[in-house]
Amino acid sequence: VYMATSRQGKIELKNIWLPVLVFICSGLSDTYIKYIQHYQLDTQATQSAFTITMFTVAAIAGSVMVAGKMLHDKDREKLRLKNIISGVLLGIPNYFSIYYLIRLFDADLLPSSSIIPVNNIGIVITTTLVAILFFKEAAGVKRISGIILAIISIILIALAGY
Repeated sequence: VYMATSRQGKIELKNIWLPVLVFICSGLSDTYIKYIQHYQLDTQATQSAFTITMFTVAAIAGSVMVAGKMLHDKDREKLRLKNIISGVLLGIPNYFSIYYLIRLFDADLLPSSSIIPVNNIGIVITTTLVAILFFKEAAGVKRISGIILAIISIILIALAGY
């Protein structure tokens, strides 16, 4: 993950808490989704309802936060249509990634201890490739090496599940 996403420059220790926070929150999120899937989401209808509810609550919370920021900040940023459209476009693959993660847990193709890292590594690979192909970010040897190592790790994790 580091090799596929890192950039040139010095790492500042004061910012190290950000990746740690992402790591912890991502782990808690994956654990929560697996727990809910195992104990509560026994049909495809409940899986759909859970995912829709989760994203609806996130949309409402985000809207309230944006509205509060716009009302209380002196340096107000205008709410731009392109930002709303971008948010919705980003939300669509996120919605389906959660929905299909739940469906994958339900399918019992791999143990969840294999599904979660394969899913997360796949997300890193996908976002890195999108950044390179669509946003013209530099590929670089380190980034390409990171992608290759990530693909190898997905294969090894998937094979270990059998």
